[in-house]
Amino acid sequence: MKIKNQSRRAVLALWLVVCLQEAVAAVEIKQPPPDNTSAITSQDSPASSQAPSQAPRPPVIVEYIQPEKFTDIASSQYGPPNSSYLDQLSKHIAKQALSYLNAGQSLTISILDIDMAGAFEPWNTPGQDIRMIKHIYPPRIALRYQLRDAEGKVLKDGEAHLSNPNYLMNLSPNSMDSVRHEKALMDDWLRRSFSPPQ
Repeated sequence: MKIKNQSRRAVLALWLVVCLQEAVAAVEIKQPPPDNTSAITSQDSPASSQAPSQAPRPPVIVEYIQPEKFTDIASSQYGPPNSSYLDQLSKHIAKQALSYLNAGQSLTISILDIDMAGAFEPWNTPGQDIRMIKHIYPPRIALRYQLRDAEGKVLKDGEAHLSNPNYLMNLSPNSMDSVRHEKALMDDWLRRSFSPPQ
């Protein structure tokens, strides 16, 4: 009986040892990183999540470079740049420029300065928000541009300083459009710069 009891105890002890070893092996022990190791993964690291796929680049990009420093793109004499004017103008330029591009081409137009047609003359008007349209205040736009082909090769680039002293002689289809003269100035430049040779 004593031998049987000892055998049972030995088998039980052996079984307990095996169970404990399996339990220890199943436990994941995590140790904190050493003091000189950062626990934050850098965004540039391959271990970080990949950036989402970028949207395709539009064929025409119109950008404003420091519009707060533009000579005059405001709706009052000392007002800030009028975002509505800028938005209307950029949409118009992009739409018009698109008609001059061949398949695969892209055009970037960076507007460096705008001096809208007309000026505020508070000494002649009851307020500072009435723009006087006169021949002595022609519209002016400074820009740089870059035209690329489908492979990204630069076909044409440069800078331009636009102005039209005879702007009042242009027929405007919408006299209520606040940026009609600037649109006409850009239309003329696009036609001269990117129309196919006759």
